[in-house]
Amino acid sequence: MLSKLSSGLIGLLLLAAPLAHAFEPTTQKVTDNVYAIIGELDQRSADNQGLNNTTGFIITADGVRLSSAIGGKPEDLQVEYASETFEGDEKP
Repeated sequence: MLSKLSSGLIGLLLLAAPLAHAFEPTTQKVTDNVYAIIGELDQRSADNQGLNNTTGFIITADGVRLSSAIGGKPEDLQVEYASETFEGDEKP
């Protein structure tokens, strides 16, 4: 299941790559299977793609669950970028 999910996330990343800007969010591990995507502290802008908050995600057997996705759809928050390190059953 995680392998299929990983392939899907990597595919979304590749589709979003041409849209990338200078700002790149970072991923921080909180605990096992729980991660945070850290946004900028500045105001929302085209450069930071509106990501000026922290969005959490939890990896479960059923998929990835987002929390605090303020600012739009997951693809607008570049979740694909933050999850790009998925390879097989590896975690970001």
